[in-house]
Amino acid sequence: FIILSVFFISSCDRSSEVEKEVNAEFKKLQAKWWEIQSLQVDGDIPDSLHIDSFNAGRIRLNNCEYEDKGAINKWCAGQFVINDQEFIIIYRYDFEKKIYQVDFSDNINSDPQQIDFLKKLRPLFTGKWAFTVTGDMLTARQEENEANLNIELSFSATN
Repeated sequence: FIILSVFFISSCDRSSEVEKEVNAEFKKLQAKWWEIQSLQVDGDIPDSLHIDSFNAGRIRLNNCEYEDKGAINKWCAGQFVINDQEFIIIYRYDFEKKIYQVDFSDNINSDPQQIDFLKKLRPLFTGKWAFTVTGDMLTARQEENEANLNIELSFSATN
């Protein structure tokens, strides 16, 4: 009984430590509008996905609590604005790999221009991302592109 109790308590403590660590990182990142200062895209972008220019952008990850539930964690929401087009993003955190899985929600208005723009954004931006917050600076680097495009995508932002 004592050994079982110690095992149970230590497993609870581990989960609690993981949750505290991730939620501390979330607190630095979430609920702030990050103004994208630079967007870097290197590689071969297919003509069908080419965005003419990047004028301005910002990103916000809504408040969301991390719960240590193993490999699959709950999806959280946020907003991504690029060239005055606003989209809903969804994300979840992989504690083992220390990366965020990011995708776009299909919940957009029926504006054909926005739908066409989303068709370009989704293959470029959907994937696994590393986000690092240092002071007022957010740096983001795509670690894996979901559409298997041969590109390197990153941005820096301030709040």
